[in-house]
Amino acid sequence: MKTFYIILTFILTSHLVNSQCLTPTSPQPQVECWQTTAWNITLCEWVASGTQPAAPTSLSCWQTATFNTTSCSWVVSGTQAPAPTIACYETSAFNTTSCSWVVSGTQAPTPSIACYETSAFNTTSCSWVVSGTMPIQPILECSFFIAAFNTQTCLWVVTNPVLPEATSCWEVATFSTSDCAWVYTGEQDVMPTLICGETATFNTNSCSWVVSGTPVAPPVQNCWQTAILNPVTCTYEISGTQAPAPVIACYETAAFNITSCSWVVSGTQAPAPTNLACYETAAFNTQTCLWDVTGTQPEEPTTACYETATFNVD
Repeated sequence: MKTFYIILTFILTSHLVNSQCLTPTSPQPQVECWQTTAWNITLCEWVASGTQPAAPTSLSCWQTATFNTTSCSWVVSGTQAPAPTIACYETSAFNTTSCSWVVSGTQAPTPSIACYETSAFNTTSCSWVVSGTMPIQPILECSFFIAAFNTQTCLWVVTNPVLPEATSCWEVATFSTSDCAWVYTGEQDVMPTLICGETATFNTNSCSWVVSGTPVAPPVQNCWQTAILNPVTCTYEISGTQAPAPVIACYETAAFNITSCSWVVSGTQAPAPTNLACYETAAFNTQTCLWDVTGTQPEEPTTACYETATFNVD
């Protein structure tokens, strides 16, 4: 009996609740575009249902997927980077890990070329093109000449295998291509003139005459003399005369100066005496080398008793 009462109470209560939630009691909620809503009379609320479409898979590395709520669908965007411009010897492959183009391939190494050649890479044939021609060997002026190509200077080098004969130091050897022979020119210097006591020897290292020996020393001579070596007698001949001493006054002296090689006169005449009386005169005596004063004052005249006599010096 108790059990029946509980069941009856539940049935009555449920019927009472359901009858109150038959119509929505709240506005319909805003839901995502992929959802739908339904009024649940049991729960007496709006119940949203529906699931967002799964994001697309297998996208390329350069693509992204964005959900568009307007169209309520996934929108895939993104563009693969264009393939790079590559050289003829390169290839490009898209790496999905780094999501970039990977360029591989190496240009062929530059070929080894001769000094007269040049190499240029031809992008059409994708290969190196070598151009250039070796210079023509020169015409040899003499049959025994040797021509060899120098790869350093890139020129033909012509050599003469025939060497000149041993020459003296004063000789110069020049090859004549017209005669195909060496021509020797040059003369030994003339031996120098020697002084008595000297000898001359030709030095082949300095290519000059070397004078040795000590010539006869000139004698000691006065300034007015000259000494000339006589190559026949190997003796010096001295000539020259000292200038005669000059005529001098009694108060002068003459001395010979060996530096200037001339007579030097010195001495000054004594000055004429002063304070002479008006009746005196002074004359220079070259014998005594003195001034001689002469002259006598006139005798005082006889005067009258009323006169006086005064000597007028003017």
